[in-house]
Amino acid sequence: MTTKIIDTHQHFWDLAKLDVPWLSPVEALNRNFLISDYVLATNKPEDCDFDYQIEKTIYIEIDVAKSTIKKEVDVVVDLIRDPSNLICAMVAATRPGEAFFGEILDVAQSNPEIVGFRQVLHTDMTPKGFCLQPEFLEDISHLSHCNKTFDICIRREELADATAMARHCENTQFVLDHCGNADTRISKSEMAKWQEDIELISELDNVVCKVSGFVWTIQNQSWSTQDTIHPILDHVLDCFGEDRLLFGGDWPVCTLSSIPFSKWLESIHQFAIKHGQEFCDKLFYANAERIYL
Repeated sequence: MTTKIIDTHQHFWDLAKLDVPWLSPVEALNRNFLISDYVLATNKPEDCDFDYQIEKTIYIEIDVAKSTIKKEVDVVVDLIRDPSNLICAMVAATRPGEAFFGEILDVAQSNPEIVGFRQVLHTDMTPKGFCLQPEFLEDISHLSHCNKTFDICIRREELADATAMARHCENTQFVLDHCGNADTRISKSEMAKWQEDIELISELDNVVCKVSGFVWTIQNQSWSTQDTIHPILDHVLDCFGEDRLLFGGDWPVCTLSSIPFSKWLESIHQFAIKHGQEFCDKLFYANAERIYL
């Protein structure tokens, strides 16, 4: 049986068109990654035991320089409108608490391809507590009136800030990226703190969790599906339940991992299928369709 997939966390970049400052020191990523590259990289290889087909993707903003955010929207929307592409929607960049927030919201009103927004909150420009400023919270609350989601991409140590934001903006739909930036390399005490913070944020009905991202932290060969990946998945499933988890590949950032994309998918599928085909379908497709589309 072929599993249909909506990849809810897909990037690409053409550095001739967009200014992406954070890529400069990341040698492995500081080159063009195009949608055609994504298709080649994520197609099911012959030696993969998991039979899957990526049917749609959701483009997630790539933290471009503020001056090129609107250009990023133009580039991606043009691709979405081309039926030959897998991209079906985008989560655009925004800057809550600034006048620019209103500008990009106006852009979204005329581009229904924009289903949500994100601001990367783990940069030097966004210190602890940044998302709890009154102006920031007011703008995020406004998203509930526009039927737009907000992806939370925050430092693992600041999950309590994310919880406070989501609690304050109770009518806004939040998507917690990368299992709250879980990390397979951290100590037992750090993992225990992550587990506690995930449990707390999962108590809020307006937050769902994206199974994505943390694969890049596996950067050597001493890993196993059972011991490295499944403990994180066990915890987010226990906390969020079957209806509030959705898959995201995080390509091409995931290429920093020692695990190929197909093996990453296989590991998640092995976990999901233990809980039944219905959960597998929800994780890879149905939940994404309900939350984003």
